[in-house]
Amino acid sequence: MTVLHTISTRLFQCAFLCLALFIPFSIAGENIAIGFAVLAWLLWLVAARPGWPRPDALFLASLVLAVTALPSVWMSEDRARAFTDWQSYWQLLICFLVGAHIARVNARDRAMGVLLFSAAASCGVAFIQRAGGLHLGPVQIGAEHRVSSTLFTMTLAGILCQLIPFGAAVAIAAAARRKRAWIAVALVPMFAALLLT
Repeated sequence: MTVLHTISTRLFQCAFLCLALFIPFSIAGENIAIGFAVLAWLLWLVAARPGWPRPDALFLASLVLAVTALPSVWMSEDRARAFTDWQSYWQLLICFLVGAHIARVNARDRAMGVLLFSAAASCGVAFIQRAGGLHLGPVQIGAEHRVSSTLFTMTLAGILCQLIPFGAAVAIAAAARRKRAWIAVALVPMFAALLLT
């Protein structure tokens, strides 16, 4: 294993864990984590030249799709709307980037654990908002009737709508009873927070 390949693997692991941490909290943090994942992919491409498998075909196809759709954004009469629509291509790209590498770099279980913990913590912030907020030194959490944690209300609701069935599916597939129990513990506050949005 080359040094460059080792660096790309560690960078992938860090990017996936950061992505899992920031998804329920920060869009900016999520985008930075995605940037690190793309950098790791580029390093992996360089390291993969002799003797390593070729990049995932679906990831390459989604990359080509995103790049070739860019001219239509600039030629559109409503560029702002076209750019918003174009971002959906990058969501597909991120999906295949994670899918092609998260198991390969042995980060899937850890990332899932971080994601569920982070989502439960974000729901804790939402419960504080619903209870009237918290103003304790540097910690300033305002009161909200429709909770949002550190995101927009509908963003939090959308994330929870995806994480709850995902977590349930992982729990059903888990062989260890203890793992199923921890996932169930994380899912309860997520479901309650979803109702409060």
